[in-house]
Amino acid sequence: MKIMLRYTMLLVILWLPIIAVANDCVNSLYCAVLGNEDASMKYQEIIREALQDFGVVEFNTVAVKKMSSLPKRLLGNSLISFTMQGIWIDEELLLECPEEEVVFTLYHEAAHYVKRHHAKLLLMVVPASVIFYGITHWPASLLERKLKYKLLKVGLIGLLSGGALMALDRFLMRPLVREFEKDAELEAARLLCRLHKQKIVSAHIDFLKSSLLDKSDNNTESWWYSLADRIKFVSACLQECVSQ
Repeated sequence: MKIMLRYTMLLVILWLPIIAVANDCVNSLYCAVLGNEDASMKYQEIIREALQDFGVVEFNTVAVKKMSSLPKRLLGNSLISFTMQGIWIDEELLLECPEEEVVFTLYHEAAHYVKRHHAKLLLMVVPASVIFYGITHWPASLLERKLKYKLLKVGLIGLLSGGALMALDRFLMRPLVREFEKDAELEAARLLCRLHKQKIVSAHIDFLKSSLLDKSDNNTESWWYSLADRIKFVSACLQECVSQ
């Protein structure tokens, strides 16, 4: 049930550009789902500085919004930012972070926007969802004609739908999101190092280490890399930048 709810929400968000072709209409729909309140000026300034550092020409025109509570209520912690047609951020999460961690996190989100990670996710997930729908319902439609009882038909469709969603989650969505998160993490670290802000990257590593001490790192079912893995690859990136 949780997986089905998660995918219903994510697919609605990802399908919005197809549902509404006009750019203004897409923006309105995103604002309706994700929130239309501007992010705090402090966060806007950091994100726009990050976009400028990444080489975005019209960085001042990118909308920076505060994510509403709706996605979080439906998905838990599965959606902490979104970067299509603007940047939505979870300000509640940022309030729990030290100043340097806030800067790194917002550079990370800016990297998602610049690398168009959520747009790439759209291009991969939407066709895959159509294929999985066909895989689910085509055999069900063939078999249900042979089943006498309605309850068995409903159970069959439910079983196939659940299996298809679990396969989509395990073999497509989760690996993609994990790699995009790693890419954004490393892009943020490399950029900050080039700007001679290695101190922020070091503080981020220390923050990850303190988080690892404070809680369990059992991320086998997560869409993100484990804290231990993140510490490892960000530390390697910092070492590489310092040695150059």
